[in-house]
Amino acid sequence: MSIAQRCMRSSALDSAIEALQAGGPVLAVDDLNGTGIDMMVLARRASTPVVAEMIREGSGFVCVTVSQFDAHRLCLPPMVWEADNSFGGRMCVAVDAAEGVTTGISAQDRAVTLRTLGDRQSTPTSFTRPGHVIPVLAADENAPGRPRLIAEAGYLCAAAGADVQGFPVAFASLVSRIDPCREAGIDEAQHWDLPTIRYSDLRASITDSRTAVA
Repeated sequence: MSIAQRCMRSSALDSAIEALQAGGPVLAVDDLNGTGIDMMVLARRASTPVVAEMIREGSGFVCVTVSQFDAHRLCLPPMVWEADNSFGGRMCVAVDAAEGVTTGISAQDRAVTLRTLGDRQSTPTSFTRPGHVIPVLAADENAPGRPRLIAEAGYLCAAAGADVQGFPVAFASLVSRIDPCREAGIDEAQHWDLPTIRYSDLRASITDSRTAVA
């Protein structure tokens, strides 16, 4: 990669991280596998207008990254158990915030739930189960799949504030504006005119941080 390409990557990534820290929505484009585009926002900064946009532009299926530690701390059980009682998948049982919501399904209610998930003072009793927001385990950094890569944006936001813990990131897969019967392709990102992070940049960030520790 040339110096110009590295600078461009850094500039785009920095702009997107600043937007996330301010509570704005950002696109995550899967330029590694071409699976599509996610709209994401820091859970702790989720506002009703942004969540409404995620629901409107996406499938209505709003997820949020959580660490294995927080899944246990907040009693977020997996949707599927394996025989040895380990997590059988990355999705946890859906939750709603226990306070400040009505049915839990509206953009306002889901924004409250996301902010509650992003609040480190929350406890297991802060949620009811099942609900309308899907916590998803962010895999170990040695296997950086979609949830782990999206979660990396939260780690970058935390690191920018000298915080060693990552922030949960809410995300929703976008539906194509050209053909609403399919997910948006990675070449459609310009249709939303939002700051954009590429999966390759997030993976590189994980690799760089691992190298620095080593």
